[in-house]
Amino acid sequence: MGLKKNTRAMALAIVTAFAAMGSAQAENLYVGVGYTQYTFEGSGSVGSVKPTAATFKLGYVISPNFAVEGRVAAPASSDSLTVSNVKVEGKVDSHYGIFAKGILPLNEMFSVYGLVGFNDLTLKASTPSTSASSTKNGSSYGLGLDLSVSKNIALNLEFARHFSDVTSANLGVVYKF
Repeated sequence: MGLKKNTRAMALAIVTAFAAMGSAQAENLYVGVGYTQYTFEGSGSVGSVKPTAATFKLGYVISPNFAVEGRVAAPASSDSLTVSNVKVEGKVDSHYGIFAKGILPLNEMFSVYGLVGFNDLTLKASTPSTSASSTKNGSSYGLGLDLSVSKNIALNLEFARHFSDVTSANLGVVYKF
């Protein structure tokens, strides 16, 4: 089984485990959605593309300072650049991840967090005459800030490094059960 299938299987296992916990543990669950802009750096003087994706997350808070989280991203928009007079369009084809999340509450409204985990990311590039996909998988890390706007809703801002040439910025909202 490939790494991409393993990542999908782990994400499905986490979702299934959360569902099996029942309503007694529901207060520890959270779901979220975000708008993510990726930056894929080209080699040399090629430049970069900055496609966007809708990111969905499901997490479980184990303690006030630790959670586990699964994520899936779907393409929202593409970006393009010109290489040797050829327009190349890039978009996120898929992105899956599983993360450990360390949380540091600062006060009633703010908390900062760090993420460490594994992700699988596919970028699709196309020109007027051809297209190709590139999949990368490996470790990922990031930092974020949550702003609680109510007991159950928080806004967040996050920056992550997925690979040496891929970063992302995410603006999202989380609902805590």
